[in-house]
Amino acid sequence: MRIEDFNIGRPLTLPLGPETAAKPAGSLAAPPDPNRPTFGDTLKSAIREVNEVKQEAEEAVRKLATGESSDIHGAMIAVKKADVQFQMMMQARNKLVEAYRQVMQTGI
Repeated sequence: MRIEDFNIGRPLTLPLGPETAAKPAGSLAAPPDPNRPTFGDTLKSAIREVNEVKQEAEEAVRKLATGESSDIHGAMIAVKKADVQFQMMMQARNKLVEAYRQVMQTGI
C-alpha cells in the first residue's frame, strides 16, 4: 500500500463479506441457533455432573464402610475427584457473582 491510498476524509470500511456489508451495524450478530444449548442449560448440566460424581464418591465410601468393597484407592480417588469438581464449580460461581456485581455497579 502506498501512502496516497489512505484517505482520511472518507469513512472507514472494513473488509466484511457481502452478507454483512448491507446489514445495519446492530444486526451483525448471528441469529440464535435453536439446537444450541443455552448458558442455563450448560450450567445445569455442569451442576448435574458434579452431583453425579459426588454421589459416586458417596457410594464408593459406603461400599468401603460396609465391607462390600476393599478398594481403598478407588474410594479415595472418587472422593478427591468429587472434591476437585466441587471446588471448581464454586470458583466458577464466585466468578459469575463477581461479574454480576461489576455489571450492576456499572453506570448507564
